[in-house]
Amino acid sequence: GDVAKGTTDPSTFWLKSPILKEQGTAILKSGQYPNAYAIGLHRGKYEALVQTGAKVDVIRDNDRDSYINYLAPIKSGYFGINIHRATRGKQDVAVIDKDSAGCQVFQNEDDYNKMMQLAKIHKNKYGNNFTYTLIDERDIIKVANTLGLGILLIVIAFITYQKFA
Repeated sequence: GDVAKGTTDPSTFWLKSPILKEQGTAILKSGQYPNAYAIGLHRGKYEALVQTGAKVDVIRDNDRDSYINYLAPIKSGYFGINIHRATRGKQDVAVIDKDSAGCQVFQNEDDYNKMMQLAKIHKNKYGNNFTYTLIDERDIIKVANTLGLGILLIVIAFITYQKFA
């Protein structure tokens, strides 16, 4: 299969200045979202895969710094977490600026167009609903770090117990 560059994280701009100030910036939580997407209009401007068929889970980062807080509250709902392309004229630019406030964004327009061609073939054959699966390699690191910290604490507790026993 093809590999395309893109982002699944919101930009630093939106982390620092969330659209929903009280709730914080939406970050799509890794997982599978059956039939959550359909071909529609992104912000009424151009065709994209838009979240219309089912709820998705988002992490609501509200600490307004440049880093994603994975321990922030998780909400489920319809948030307009769409799958679209970067702004025209900015393709292949490394900084996403205001292009993602939580959406899944293709960096290169040609890659995005290939995906949309396949989506239209799918729509004609099977209907206008799409399942999206987000696998975040950082989940493995987060679990490993959590397990590592737990093991370290157990070792420290055991050594301390042996010392004073």
